[in-house]
Amino acid sequence: MKPTSLVERLLRIIDATNEKLGQALAIFLIPLALITLTEVVLRYLFNSPTIWVWDINLQIFGVIVLLGVGFTLLRGRHVRISALLIFSPVKVTRIFDLLAMSMVMFVAVILTWQGALEGWDAFIDKEKLNTVWAPYIFQIKMLYPLSGTLLFLQAMVKFVRNILTFNEPGGFEIAD
Repeated sequence: MKPTSLVERLLRIIDATNEKLGQALAIFLIPLALITLTEVVLRYLFNSPTIWVWDINLQIFGVIVLLGVGFTLLRGRHVRISALLIFSPVKVTRIFDLLAMSMVMFVAVILTWQGALEGWDAFIDKEKLNTVWAPYIFQIKMLYPLSGTLLFLQAMVKFVRNILTFNEPGGFEIAD
């Protein structure tokens, strides 16, 4: 079954969104490394540790992880049980992937729903990290629903593509 051009266009838009976002998030690794290097130099060369590096690194890494879930699924870098599927017939693998994406979509809906509640509560309370420096953390928690939405959309793309190619012979959309 061939996808309609509108469906395929929508699937490509979701793919492109997660791809561009994943590439943009890679840039955040540079300040993460530089801030860590700063802490190492200050701590071990000058015996002057900071109170802020861990907090900043936690927030940067939180943004990378939360907004990178769709990109990770797009690139097939998530955890799979490939050892069980390598020798399975193609249709069994396809069914397993459809079930797996259904579960991912279910989890993503819960993450979006509960994350919105958690993010809102954190915003109302102006939640801070429980550290010496104590920076605000609510802005990171407010990313939970966006993270769940990106994950849901990418899982939906994989699910739809798997349905559309279910009866095609040969390869199936398996991680690169």
